Amino acid sequence: MRRHANRQRGVQANLNLPHIHEIRIPVAPKREADELVRVVSGALALHHRLVDRGDALARNLEALDQSSLAKAFRGELVDQNPDDETADVLLVRIKAEAVAPPARKTGGRKPREVVSK
Repeated sequence: MRRHANRQRGVQANLNLPHIHEIRIPVAPKREADELVRVVSGALALHHRLVDRGDALARNLEALDQSSLAKAFRGELVDQNPDDETADVLLVRIKAEAVAPPARKTGGRKPREVVSK
């Protein structure tokens, strides 16, 4: 086994420097390479602008959410019915109901209605 390991000095047994020198890697002509660089650079610049715009829109959306919630709590999203109680009055009423003991049920079952034929 040791003799076999010594024969293979790399990961690929048949890949050695002479073989590597034989590998041909195609390279685009200078004019074509320059055009590829120009197109890819433009695409990357557009990508960065779109990411920045997306980030700005996300920040605007967060601000809009906060603004909408604030308007909702102030009652500014829809026209208010003058007969509706204010939020302060509603909160006082809810707290009073929470503190009050629950109402007791009177009686038991409701009497059955007799249906005559």
